[in-house]
Amino acid sequence: MLVLAVYDISSIFIHSISTGILGYFGVPFCDYPRLIACLGGVALGSWMGCCIASMTLAVIRICDLSMQVNIKKCFDGNKIYLFLFAFFVYGVGAGMLTKPVIFTPTYMSWFFDPMVGKNPEFYVNLPHTYNNILMAFCTMAFYGFLSYLGFKSSEQASSNSSTRKVVILLQSFFFCIFHTIASVLYAYMQFIAAPPYLILVSQIAWQTSSGSVCIVYLTLNKTIRKSVMKMVCTKSYLYGRRVSIMLSMNSNST
Repeated sequence: MLVLAVYDISSIFIHSISTGILGYFGVPFCDYPRLIACLGGVALGSWMGCCIASMTLAVIRICDLSMQVNIKKCFDGNKIYLFLFAFFVYGVGAGMLTKPVIFTPTYMSWFFDPMVGKNPEFYVNLPHTYNNILMAFCTMAFYGFLSYLGFKSSEQASSNSSTRKVVILLQSFFFCIFHTIASVLYAYMQFIAAPPYLILVSQIAWQTSSGSVCIVYLTLNKTIRKSVMKMVCTKSYLYGRRVSIMLSMNSNST
């Protein structure tokens, strides 16, 4: 979750803040090629880091729902640091060693082709394409299996356990569904000219894949929601807790 949050924050800085500023002033690649190329490298590395972290999150959620899957022990103890290092190398390596995405003010989006009049095939980023295809297939497989586990266990478990598993399933689904949409569309747009509406959908899906995490947590995770309320509204939260405890004690005594 921490790695995914770091990559999401860096992604938001590029696909929302930087895109808005560059688009507002209509800045083309030729005016600031180094700056836009650096931003594109950060965007690409953040995106691919989000993908690998998101798929790993799906595997962990499968382990939470199924006692028969014993690979969760691979993430216990100091082993988790190996995965964190791998996520870091994967994202940074993609951002620094492969072709970056370039901002195009005409479509308010990012493409590998800088549109400077050269052959677009020269700018195709195959590692990005392989990453996106793997992301799409793994997400469908993992979350299809998660849905199967959730519906299967809900028939046999208690209501509280079933509710918890449904919440876990919904959290994981919303974390990764927009990653899947964006990955398919951006892989498609590398090789086939896309209409403007499809470019807009892919840009919104990319933005939502990073920005929806906090919304999902606050709406579906009761523990995190209470923690945020405690940090933001400390006095009122503590007062409300005291009142609720006193009311429950009075009702129990009567």
